[in-house]
Amino acid sequence: MDLADGLSRLNRNEGVGNATVSHSMGDLNALPTVEDREKAAGLVERAGMVVLGALPSREIPLLNTAVQLSRAEQELLQQWHDPPSWDTKRGRHSEPPPGPGEVPH
Repeated sequence: MDLADGLSRLNRNEGVGNATVSHSMGDLNALPTVEDREKAAGLVERAGMVVLGALPSREIPLLNTAVQLSRAEQELLQQWHDPPSWDTKRGRHSEPPPGPGEVPH
């Protein structure tokens, strides 16, 4: 964690980019020490770009500690997480399921 934190603060003059990937803010909160969790949150806060996909509602408050989302953005991300509808005539999920792969307009 110290190396990633240091790189995100010190490589700006070198023209180097970092890509840090996490599945969720909960992943960051699973780090073993408070110091590591604070450093991880700082990485998200300093990120020039945050890419988000479908999120469960429990993830939104965690994400809002680092990246402020409008209510409409929060609702859209949660809608993308909704399970697909069940097609009773075909006895399977409807196509395409709501959310995955959608791009906001």
